Amino acid sequence: MARIFAIALAGLMVAASLNSVSAAPSGAPLAQGAGTPTPVTGVDLTVAMTAGVNPTSTPAAIIYTLTVTNHGTVAAGATSLTMPVPGGTQVILAGGACTSDGTTFTCPVQALASQQSTSFTLAVGLTGAQSSITATATVDPAGLVA
Repeated sequence: MARIFAIALAGLMVAASLNSVSAAPSGAPLAQGAGTPTPVTGVDLTVAMTAGVNPTSTPAAIIYTLTVTNHGTVAAGATSLTMPVPGGTQVILAGGACTSDGTTFTCPVQALASQQSTSFTLAVGLTGAQSSITATATVDPAGLVA
């Protein structure tokens, strides 16, 4: 499931697309539907993103904080978070254990217990006069079950 949101910062529109991935033990149902959320029996990883603009840096920087949370009832195994470098920007910072090849940020996500989260800080610099920047973050579902 992807969620898309936009943040207006100092005249710059920053949009983000986030994913949510779930896994359940064999035979267990995944939470679905509208109304009251059904607790997920298994792993339920989500990515939350906040963005801020530092207009005093050269070039002007967008600083992203990405938080991966396991809302499920079972520990999630190690996985990774990826975020393509948004168009019209260049890499300034790949914080912590994150790396970047210039086109994609990759952050290792260690095993997360139920209700545990971990955060990463990434920063990009504007390379021109963009009116909008779109960022997409994804958790790799390969390591969902510990």
